Amino acid sequence: MELQSRYSVRELRPEDDFERICRLMANRDIQAFPRSPERVRSLFFPDDRETGPNLKGFVAETESMIVAFISVELRGKDGHLMYFIDEPNPQLVLTELLDRCAQYVIESGGKRLTYFVSTEFGQIYNQEIAWLDRLGFQNIDPYVRVSARLLLSEWNPPEQLNTESIHTESLSLDEVHRMLLDDGSITNAYIFRFQFRTVKPSNVMLTMRNAENEIIAVAYYKVIEKSKDRLLGSAFNVHFRPKFELLRAEKRRFLQGALWSMKQLDLHDVNSLMSLKEVDTFTLMVREGFDQINSHYFGWPKCSKRDMSKYKNARDVLPESLIREIQKYVRGEHLYIPQTERTGWGKKSGTRAEIERRNKEIYRQYMDGICVAELAEMYFLSEERIRGILYQHNAELQ
Repeated sequence: MELQSRYSVRELRPEDDFERICRLMANRDIQAFPRSPERVRSLFFPDDRETGPNLKGFVAETESMIVAFISVELRGKDGHLMYFIDEPNPQLVLTELLDRCAQYVIESGGKRLTYFVSTEFGQIYNQEIAWLDRLGFQNIDPYVRVSARLLLSEWNPPEQLNTESIHTESLSLDEVHRMLLDDGSITNAYIFRFQFRTVKPSNVMLTMRNAENEIIAVAYYKVIEKSKDRLLGSAFNVHFRPKFELLRAEKRRFLQGALWSMKQLDLHDVNSLMSLKEVDTFTLMVREGFDQINSHYFGWPKCSKRDMSKYKNARDVLPESLIREIQKYVRGEHLYIPQTERTGWGKKSGTRAEIERRNKEIYRQYMDGICVAELAEMYFLSEERIRGILYQHNAELQ
């Protein structure tokens, strides 16, 4: 079945059912947006567009009900995605939603779409990553990203904590970003730029300097009000400049000094996201009590001007009178015109051929002795679906 015959994909509107959208968000274990319908609406349709985030939303409907929602936020040349789908086969509707996001990013001067997946610590593949692979996303990190959390109310500094040479400092965001790049911490530099986009009083920077007044270590975090009586630290990281070859005891002292600054601000807990290239920093954090550790996949697909070749401007192909008639029903949106004779599903895109190759490989592996349960786990399919593929392939051979 063709995608367009099942779903109607369009831009998000102020009058949409944001309670339904919040319910879609609640189905996923991520806190990307506030769960208040009015607050979500205000993010996409702020009263003052100059102060709100650069967000665009798209929805997919079937039988007048929103079954999928995707947001894209422009961050420099990247369009960062978040999606929420209530469908048994999310890849189908996600394909069309990604097309709409790609066009918006290109028209806004961007170059690519990016997406962030959380996994269990040490896990390098799951069903969501498998979908993203098929949709053209590629992991851009040579090292795993990890997140961790420390409950500061349960952390206490050593009795004789020496904070000498550790100070808060008003470094510019560009200065810290350049320092990370110069030291080869490319992924952490990207994360920093991603998390610290504007100068705010809630940004905290600490440094450690040597006798020559050179910065040998830097720490940074943001203070966020989670509720009226609770503050937390977010986007925390510590960077030790490799050319100074700090002793491990000095690294730990600086980390403890940064955590002590949070205790003085009465922060309840602190979250961190970093590249495991800085494995020494990660192990120091674990030693201080950071836990709730997860791995992360960060990828982007190609998103170039050539992707726009399948879109046509109505004025190039339709008479003006017909355009005016269509504008009575829809304006400023993409309209799918179905073919009079449709190509079979998946033939034009190659999806059908890819599935057939996969099914042959499943059958071959089954004949080589791999059991149904193992095949189901390998291909992220149910055991019932694996048996169906084996039955169908066996029938075709006979």
